[in-house]
Amino acid sequence: MILSCGMERVEWWWTHTKNWVAIVVFYVASVGLMCYLEDISVVDSVYMITTTITTVGYGDVSPSTKAGRLVMCVVIAVGIYLIFDRIARYAALLHAGISVFQRRFFAALGIQTVSISDLPVTKHPPSEVNALLNYKRRYFFAWFPLLFMFAVAFLVNLLHLDLSVIDALYLTFATLSTVGYGDVSPTNVSQRIFSSVFLLVFVVVASKTISDVVHVSLRRRIRRGEGLPDLERCLLDKAAAGVVDDVVITESDYIVETLRSGHLVDEHILVAIRRHYFWLTPRRRLDAHLLHAQIGGGMDFDDWWDTYWKPKVTRARAAAETYKRRQSALDKIAFHYIQDDDDDDKGGRPRSSLTSEGRRTTRLSKGMSIIDF
Repeated sequence: MILSCGMERVEWWWTHTKNWVAIVVFYVASVGLMCYLEDISVVDSVYMITTTITTVGYGDVSPSTKAGRLVMCVVIAVGIYLIFDRIARYAALLHAGISVFQRRFFAALGIQTVSISDLPVTKHPPSEVNALLNYKRRYFFAWFPLLFMFAVAFLVNLLHLDLSVIDALYLTFATLSTVGYGDVSPTNVSQRIFSSVFLLVFVVVASKTISDVVHVSLRRRIRRGEGLPDLERCLLDKAAAGVVDDVVITESDYIVETLRSGHLVDEHILVAIRRHYFWLTPRRRLDAHLLHAQIGGGMDFDDWWDTYWKPKVTRARAAAETYKRRQSALDKIAFHYIQDDDDDDKGGRPRSSLTSEGRRTTRLSKGMSIIDF
């Protein structure tokens, strides 16, 4: 048991640090080679590698020797992969930070926020949920990180690089669009250090911004019922398969068809998942006995249950209880959050009303209201 927990902690630590280890090793090796082969400073080497793998490529610092250019070919191939596959994965951390900022910002205004996903599906129809959403605010917060980065870059270029307004704007656009002409670029050590750090952060921010804007548009389309599958077509397709005469569309069928028809998932991926499930559980129940047969490694079932499966079940149940308590608290908020218009209090004042912006708000106490963002 102790050994199992220890291995899980080691696995968790390695999962969350191996990307950074790979990036650090890549940078140290690349910078060392460039300093040796090109006889340049560490700052210039870091600056050259960063502007290269972020595809900005000003060209003001570049390899001049044959060996340096050969090494840079490898650096480009490996570095671009690390940047766009590894570092961009940490956009989730950025998203979490922005979410905390949003909630604290609204809390400072006396506004408590609730996620739409926490409103029970069985209690609130799509029409009520759509009435709550303010997509102007959602798009603003999706674009805000990128706009903030643009403003920071512009001010630094204007003040620290001592450029004119036009040149600062020109350099900012050329840099953040990764065009990087190179006719205007950072020149001294401090400017190049800032640019190296800024460009790496910008890659994460830009990736997150694009992802957020796409997801907001996608959620808006689905919540409004655009691209949802036709029920008659679903029934006919299932009947044509000839499985049974009495055709029934289940929730799983509807979800899968929505994902497929809305091009939200690749159809070949769905087929691959179905194929795996069928051959994993042909005419059998997917239960602990089947799992033991596949991963037990010859261990007796009772021993496997006590040492491996039971601790996992205990932790899963504890996590589920924590989630239920959180969900219960959110449901209580949601009960006051969305109510029918005829659910007025005894004084005749509606406890829930629809604002001009399409948000349904509820006054819970003096100066307190709850909205969704």
